[in-house]
Amino acid sequence: MGAWTCFDDINTEKLRIAAKANGIETDLFYFDPKSINWDDYFMNIHIPGVVREPLTQTSANSNLLIKTSSSKSYLPIKFEPLYHRFTISKKEKTSDCSCRWRQRETIVTFPDFKQASFTAADNSTIGVLTINTSIFGTMCIAAFVWQSHSLYSLILFQNRDEYHNRPTKPMSWWEDNEIAGGRDEVGGGTWLGCSRKGKVAFVTNVLEPHEIPDAKSRGHLPLLFLQSTKSPKEFAEEIKAEAYQYNGFNLIVADISTKTMIYISNRTKGDHILIQEVPPGLHVLSNAELDTAWHKVQRLRLKFNEQLCIYAEGEIPEKEMVERLMRDHVKADESKLPRISSPDWEYNTSSVFVQFQTPLGCFGTRSTSVLTITKTGMVHFYETYLETGTWKEKALSYFIE
Repeated sequence: MGAWTCFDDINTEKLRIAAKANGIETDLFYFDPKSINWDDYFMNIHIPGVVREPLTQTSANSNLLIKTSSSKSYLPIKFEPLYHRFTISKKEKTSDCSCRWRQRETIVTFPDFKQASFTAADNSTIGVLTINTSIFGTMCIAAFVWQSHSLYSLILFQNRDEYHNRPTKPMSWWEDNEIAGGRDEVGGGTWLGCSRKGKVAFVTNVLEPHEIPDAKSRGHLPLLFLQSTKSPKEFAEEIKAEAYQYNGFNLIVADISTKTMIYISNRTKGDHILIQEVPPGLHVLSNAELDTAWHKVQRLRLKFNEQLCIYAEGEIPEKEMVERLMRDHVKADESKLPRISSPDWEYNTSSVFVQFQTPLGCFGTRSTSVLTITKTGMVHFYETYLETGTWKEKALSYFIE
């Protein structure tokens, strides 16, 4: 990040005085600060440490505040006592990170796909470091059979991938008793929901190199549809006008009674809002456009097809199929990665079932949902979810009104 143009050794001087007063050898504290490689220290030791500890280090007397993009509040964190002030130059690139200057804010993209920004409060160097966790947040994958099974109008399997410590409520009826689904307690939305009137909606994110920190929560999109009286097509046209206010999303909305399913995405190759009707058949939705042939998409499609051949005419054994379809840990060969984001991130999330450690904690598959709707209107919603390290189950059933 170029030269660190300000060094304050006030604390070191205080330490010298205290040591001398207590008869401790002080030669240790006489050193030339110019001998320290500040680029290396801040980029490889200090700031990565700040990223690692924002949720565990809290102090009312902090010089630096941490704000994650998934939190609306600032989390205080202790600065290293030796360094109370520093400035960041406008150098564009170092061997360890890439930077871009925007007014008085420096965006730092670390090699392991964390994104942070430091904003000075004034001409002093104390400010706010913002850690953007959204660029490596929820992934998810869904496989579904639409209007092409002898018994079911819809068979849907979905894995939700998220940080294990993110507050979440498992699938249940919401307060109005009209909508069922899990709940993200940070964003307030859901990744999959259904209504008593036969509406279904689910969402995945689109893998992007960068995201908008203050974008609207994508989890609200399924709720907006489930709470509306609009048809899938009408809803898609309505949401089109504000789709750019969200980070990249893939949204599926369906009305069982009218046999209509619509796919909506605000991130396409042509950079336009895509709205298209989903044809009958087997489809897989991951973090690119519907049915994009990524490694885990192809594996899930192949395994789902095999199971459909076995259960083409009969009931789906949901728990057995969760194990056969949604617990696949096989990752992609590096040559098969999409090369959109960090290679490490893409590799670790390239399997159907995801689990790995990050500086912000364990990330991976938090829940698997199965939603089946028979041609007679019977809805069965099953979820197995991770809670305090233990896999639990919930299920509910109802007839469409």
